[in-house]
Amino acid sequence: MPGAERLPPAALLGPPPEAEPPQALWLAPDVRLCGKLLFDQQIWCWGCDVENPHGNLLLRYGFKRRRPPKGRDGCSQYSLALERGEIRLWGWGVLCRLGGRGIFLRRYRFFPQLRPPARLRAMVFLPNQVAPLCDPVSEPEQKAARARLAELCWWIAGYERWIARNCGSDYRKTALDKWHKPLGAYAHEMAQTWQVIAARCQPPTPGRRAGALLSMQRRTFG
Repeated sequence: MPGAERLPPAALLGPPPEAEPPQALWLAPDVRLCGKLLFDQQIWCWGCDVENPHGNLLLRYGFKRRRPPKGRDGCSQYSLALERGEIRLWGWGVLCRLGGRGIFLRRYRFFPQLRPPARLRAMVFLPNQVAPLCDPVSEPEQKAARARLAELCWWIAGYERWIARNCGSDYRKTALDKWHKPLGAYAHEMAQTWQVIAARCQPPTPGRRAGALLSMQRRTFG
């Protein structure tokens, strides 16, 4: 992919925070930092999509919403069914499951945790309800985590292209005009930057087709 070796200037802001686990070091420092900034920004953008005055764009895309019961703490869950799994979004993170095993990506950090194929409750509203989770320590675990993370990034890139097609090129820019944190990418570069990150996360397996998750994406609303 042209330009896949380069990330935007946000990656030059400094080293990743000390709080990141040592196991995260198998992701390059610029990928971890840019991913952390862009993922925070992306979740905020999804919140803007939910509050769109013309209708909830996540629902229009095909997600199903589950709200916490009245009087209980938690964040609404948005789930999208895929051919071999699902994606679930919350204000505090994303779960991507394909073929049983999946990854959980927590907001404010860019380090995927593995989730085994154990049954996951239909309604999850709090981070501790995603358990069990484990850090990828061994080489096979890290390879699996990288593959899932790359597929998730490819999917997000596809979502951002869908937003541009259906809402116009100025929609994201207008939303980000209200964003007062460091940018992971400019509005018109979000999809491309997710593609760059996906390519950088991809485990170096010869012959593997990049962006496999995009081929499984529901195209009803494309």
